[in-house]
Amino acid sequence: MLLTLVSLIFLSMHWSYRRLYPFFSHRVIRDMSEKELF
Repeated sequence: MLLTLVSLIFLSMHWSYRRLYPFFSHRVIRDMSEKELF
């Protein structure tokens, strides 16, 4: 259950980043990555 939820969130975030990439700067994505992944 938890793994499924995490997978769906990850996929939705990845899809959103691919679609909205032109609207976000590399700095914002990097900052979010540092907070969420590290």
